[in-house]
Amino acid sequence: MDPIVLFLKDDILPEEKGEADKVRRKASWFWQSEDQKLYKRSFSGPYLLCVHPEAVEPLLEELHEGICGSHTGGRSLSHRALTQGCWWLSMQKEAQKYVKKCDQCRRSIRETPFSMTYGAEAVIPLETGFPTLRTSLFTLENNDNFLEKSMDLIEEQWESAMVQLAYY
Repeated sequence: MDPIVLFLKDDILPEEKGEADKVRRKASWFWQSEDQKLYKRSFSGPYLLCVHPEAVEPLLEELHEGICGSHTGGRSLSHRALTQGCWWLSMQKEAQKYVKKCDQCRRSIRETPFSMTYGAEAVIPLETGFPTLRTSLFTLENNDNFLEKSMDLIEEQWESAMVQLAYY
């Protein structure tokens, strides 16, 4: 984040052309306030406060185990942080790592290939023929809200996919 902050604050770019183009492209998604706080543009609404790496762990602890914490899974925890107006690099990965080391949870978080590709789970045809809680509570508005939150986390999924592709 430091190159983006330098560019926004002092209009300083890295010397390497490729890196400078990357910073310039990414910087359009960020804004620095007068009190030097960095914000990221959100797909789903207002700007999201960029959380410093040192503040991530206490924030996750409060959201997961705090007074209103409900020991949710990693994906839900990262969405909850977005709802609170916070953002940081690798949100989902850090939230999942935090949940995995939670003594009360100690459960694995598994994503299906479909959800990693499309960002949502598929409703199989058999399930749509019978009224279930999942299909009866479905509304387009709730689905749109969920997809907007997922779009705020898509960059992390792209980077993770590129790393997996490089290993392949």
